[in-house]
Amino acid sequence: MPLNIPFDNTYAGLPDGFFVSQNPTPVKAPSLIAFNKDLANLLGFDGGDIDEMAQTFAGNIVPTGAAPLAQLYAGHQFGNYNPQLGDGRAVLLGEVVGTDGLRRDIQLKGSGPTPYSRNGDGRAWLGPVLREYVVSEAMHALGIPTTRALAAVQTGDTAGDGTTTATVLAHSLLKQATKNDNKETVRSIKDGISKCSEKVRLYLDKASVPVEGEMLRSVATISCNNDSYLGNKIGEAYEKVGKNGVVLMEDSPTNETYVEFVEGTQFASPVRSPHLITDKEKGTAVLDNPYVLIVGSAIPNVRRIQNILEHVVKTKRSLLIVASVDQQPYATLLANKVKGNIKVNIVDLPGFGPTKEDAIED
Repeated sequence: MPLNIPFDNTYAGLPDGFFVSQNPTPVKAPSLIAFNKDLANLLGFDGGDIDEMAQTFAGNIVPTGAAPLAQLYAGHQFGNYNPQLGDGRAVLLGEVVGTDGLRRDIQLKGSGPTPYSRNGDGRAWLGPVLREYVVSEAMHALGIPTTRALAAVQTGDTAGDGTTTATVLAHSLLKQATKNDNKETVRSIKDGISKCSEKVRLYLDKASVPVEGEMLRSVATISCNNDSYLGNKIGEAYEKVGKNGVVLMEDSPTNETYVEFVEGTQFASPVRSPHLITDKEKGTAVLDNPYVLIVGSAIPNVRRIQNILEHVVKTKRSLLIVASVDQQPYATLLANKVKGNIKVNIVDLPGFGPTKEDAIED
């Protein structure tokens, strides 16, 4: 039996150019995660059976009096004006005049594709849904006008790239950590998580499924919001470099999206000082058959690499340092380079965050 929600719809009476009638797309196995009773009371209804609410808020059942539609509107996206944006993953069920006399829209977010989805699947990931639920209620409690979440529902679909799983796992860890009313210290909680991490890793290794071929492209497509073209390109890149390779995404100099394969490793790095330049006309620093020193941590002083420098000078070879070098050792190396005591070039480590470690290993 559909929920008894007191709809009072006006948007559905506008001309066709403002919307298209659109029913939500049913899901496999909806389950109710959270229900905002205070907001429901404000809207003039008190909910109902849990399964009934799950079916309704997942879009499997359209409530009596609802006029589901996808709104059409114009706006700017990614810096460009778009005359036809529209609701790409949301359906407006209708409007409700609350007990406070204010009119509010009831919208199903992640209710499936609409004519404005632009190749997306029209769904909303669980992680962002939970964040939006919590943050919107926090803002409401602070007196900040914002949208509010009436309910959060799981669809029962298992496809994904792991981001939702990571969010749910992190939420569970925090929830369990706060159960002891601060009896545990932050350090003891961290130590407990660290002790369990190896067991978790072994379990995941055992339960993991190799991702390759068509499955690899499918996971990449899901990660790209169901953009099959971009997903296939990412899948192609990983198939080329293998599981131990590194895939980086960069701005294309053309209007095309393409995969460029580099044998070995290559990264762009500006010359840090004009004194390091060896070819004045081209403005480049070129070393012939150099030793390559790669250091993951910062080099704080010359003593840290003194033995290496002595060996380089003794063998009359050049040296390429790929590392974060502090000002004091950098100035010392630069002075010796100018005096002709050593042929050296210094570049920063490539990548940022997790990609930096991958680039170093590569």
